Amino acid sequence: MLKVVAPLVLSLVTVIPVSPAAAALDKSRFDAATRLTNEAVGRLAQAKGGLAGYSVIMAAEGHADFFKTYGVANAKTGAPVTLSTAFYIASMTKPFTGLLAARLDRDGVFPVSTTLSGVWPGLRLPAPLDASKLTFSRLLSHQSGFENDPLEDRTAYTDEVAVAAYPRLLETGSKPTKAEFRYANLGYLIYSAALKVRTGRDWKAHQQDIIFRPLGLTETYTRSSLVPVADLAWGHRWNGSEWLVVRPKDDAVMHAAGGTFISSRDMARWIRIQLAEGAETKGFTRADFQFTKRRLADQHEESSGITCDGYALGWHLCSFMGERLYYHGGTYDGVRTHMILIPRLETGLAVMANSDSMTGNLGFELSGTILASLLGHDQEAVRRLDAMTARYPDRVRTLTDARLSRARASEAEPRWGGWKWRPSAAALRRYHGVYYNDLWGTVEIRQESEILVAWRGTRRRALRPAMADLFATRLDMLDPYTPVSFKTGPGGISAVTIEGQEYRRIAPS
Repeated sequence: MLKVVAPLVLSLVTVIPVSPAAAALDKSRFDAATRLTNEAVGRLAQAKGGLAGYSVIMAAEGHADFFKTYGVANAKTGAPVTLSTAFYIASMTKPFTGLLAARLDRDGVFPVSTTLSGVWPGLRLPAPLDASKLTFSRLLSHQSGFENDPLEDRTAYTDEVAVAAYPRLLETGSKPTKAEFRYANLGYLIYSAALKVRTGRDWKAHQQDIIFRPLGLTETYTRSSLVPVADLAWGHRWNGSEWLVVRPKDDAVMHAAGGTFISSRDMARWIRIQLAEGAETKGFTRADFQFTKRRLADQHEESSGITCDGYALGWHLCSFMGERLYYHGGTYDGVRTHMILIPRLETGLAVMANSDSMTGNLGFELSGTILASLLGHDQEAVRRLDAMTARYPDRVRTLTDARLSRARASEAEPRWGGWKWRPSAAALRRYHGVYYNDLWGTVEIRQESEILVAWRGTRRRALRPAMADLFATRLDMLDPYTPVSFKTGPGGISAVTIEGQEYRRIAPS
């Protein structure tokens, strides 16, 4: 496995010509921020295990787009990050879905004032929830008043839940919560299913036809299979000596709350489109963009001086040092991303990382450092830069050590019986089969070479024998082991419990 990352790459490309007179941000401010970004990424790259692949993008009215790319798209192949590298941006998908919802609302195709029962008549949610009063505006602003673990887990990790299954899963898998802002993927999942019921077309087709193609986003994808292999960024996790790669999401688990890959070039264009709010954007009006940024919910979150007090249609409403911002981030296994719009300065920035070695907090800290520079607080920007880069190597080591310590502790737990069980291939065959859970779907247990493997949709987990009828599994060496236990009935193996859920055996493999 490659241990040395690719050299730094700096590119300046003008995507949309603008008049310098129209710039809200003067050249000295923009240049200071770009110099600081170069310095920051250069220092951070020196931390062992700090960055696998990275891209920082800045787009500002009156200035050429700025890109700072670093590292590898895939540590196994050594493919470098380029301006065409498509990063998975996870929940940064929500602003795309929000804009789609605004447009379909204006066109009368699917008003966000529609209620759940307006799409699924007779839908009965657990009391005190009322499907006839719960609008998609509330769902898309994270005010559903309920959670649904099976829907969120399956769509994120295992399989594409059929639209026809949504009513049953909503009725039987939902649990009421407080009727207040509670960030989750759920509302966006339900919206996309309802959209297909209303129009007969899935959200991916709508995104392509209404947003990507008309707005010239030619390197933005809702299917990982469409990304050229050389441009596909894999996720990464640092194990203390090398990068462990995390396979990109399969098409089946690319969903409306977190289902987009985008290049640095297209990210710069997307930022400019958002800042322009309708100018030179085919099929959209300024009102569409403003609709997505209208406060729908109150919240209070703070990180690295960025304080968010509200949520709109796919955007957090935030502030930093008195400056109003629009923000969204994204997190997944081996991935961290951030995007910020500064409307007064007609400037936006994004940070895309295909590693998770503290890069969630790092993305916030780097964004805050760049923001301080853009706003003219040079001393504060330098202070933040020095503090961030000084402590980052220790934070990476601390995170890695903690992960490895938890993993070792889980391996030493008494419940595994000292890992003494050594079943033969013939003994393992008794566990083969297809297992089913009404809420959580299907698990297939089968043998691959000498290893027993569990497949939950797209998620593959190798099973390590521990004791008779008990196995253990984990994503990789950085994670604790979790149990996979089998139940025996009169006719042999009757059920398996994996990730806390029991699946009954419905067929031999």
